[in-house]
Amino acid sequence: MDSGEYEIYDFVEVHTHAMVTPSTMVHLKPSRNLNLFHKKIIMDNSKVNHGPVDSFRMFKEYVKGYKNVGASLDDFKKISRDVKKYIKEYDAEMLLEIFMQKKAMSPSFYFDFDVDDQKRLSKVFWADPISIKNYVLFGEAVSFDATYNFNEYKMVFCPFTGVDNHKRCVTFAGGLLRKEDGELFTWLFHNFVKAMGDCYPSTIIMTNAEASIKL
Repeated sequence: MDSGEYEIYDFVEVHTHAMVTPSTMVHLKPSRNLNLFHKKIIMDNSKVNHGPVDSFRMFKEYVKGYKNVGASLDDFKKISRDVKKYIKEYDAEMLLEIFMQKKAMSPSFYFDFDVDDQKRLSKVFWADPISIKNYVLFGEAVSFDATYNFNEYKMVFCPFTGVDNHKRCVTFAGGLLRKEDGELFTWLFHNFVKAMGDCYPSTIIMTNAEASIKL
């Protein structure tokens, strides 16, 4: 119209094109349905440190294309977030359960733990058969580092490492401590010596562990 406005004089309600194409159907909410198989893939991958993006890509390869996944990447991320929220309440129990399963499968796997007055995991130590074998071969000198702090759990990660014949770092054992003090460090080192068959290292290089340790 001369005024710059439009006046509708005829309206055809029937669409002349498809509302949704097959390639975009997957993005509609009715087409996105996460079933138990989706959730199992996401949960199993989270146990081995694979996030929702990796799970989404792996599922795509399994079903031969994104259009067959049955969910979007955002759906995978939401489920992954819910899984992490659930695991956070039982993470200590799950960790100890994994250690007990490893012990049942391999008797040479060694671990020990303790809880505080509030029934929280306060200290844990572990060493697998490969780590113990590495110590037998390359355990003349052991590096103990207590500089790794997990803010989320407020625990200190304390790895025992060494150097092999190719000058590569090898792990002998690992530990988690609620705090840094001489009593906890002493407990950790006693378990280390016990796990290694009461074989003391010739040299210990310590980083950020100023508390006194009695061996």
